[in-house]
Amino acid sequence: MRHVAARAEKELLRLAGLTRGRPVLVASIVLFLAAVALYASTMAPGLSWENEGGDGGDFLAAAHTWGIPHPTGYPTYIVLLRSFSELIWFGDEASQGNLFSVLAGAIAVPFFFLAARKLLLRLPVADTRGRTLPFATAFVAALAFAASKLHWSQSTITEVYALNAMFVAMFLWLALIARSRIERGERALAVRAGMALLLGFAFGNHVTVSFVARGSLRKCVNRQAV
Repeated sequence: MRHVAARAEKELLRLAGLTRGRPVLVASIVLFLAAVALYASTMAPGLSWENEGGDGGDFLAAAHTWGIPHPTGYPTYIVLLRSFSELIWFGDEASQGNLFSVLAGAIAVPFFFLAARKLLLRLPVADTRGRTLPFATAFVAALAFAASKLHWSQSTITEVYALNAMFVAMFLWLALIARSRIERGERALAVRAGMALLLGFAFGNHVTVSFVARGSLRKCVNRQAV
């Protein structure tokens, strides 16, 4: 059992690109904790109409009555919001909904960093200047993303967009991993299966993920890789 667990851990680290030292892992953790601190300290105290958050009451009512909010229904968000509220024993429903956005928005930040780093490593400059420049650039880009007005505002209220950003960042990261493996002649079936599963959850949250999915799937799904 320990052998299986060790192999699973090694595979996850390899998938994330963290086997060559631990700076990427440390940077991801730092970004997540910094984002949590930023969003939690500025989180709305309850139900809020700030930052165009007028749908918060609709989402909360649907989640806590197993109802259906306005179209498209947002089933992924409603189920996850209700499940999260069941696990949290403190705060009222509105505060729990805001905290859910805090965590989803914070998770998006390190995955944005991982995706940006993967993308930058594909550029010719990465061959001449090593991995330090892509690492530093991706880290600064992730900090900028975390503190951007739009993402910051949606990570402090009860809304679907923080979770949408999390799904998009994770999907792009997996898409870049899959593309790299396909170019090396691998089939990358496990990674592409993860993309498909993640995409299904993401569509249940917000359909705008389709704008990202179309281009990524064209690069990661082809006859030669099947």
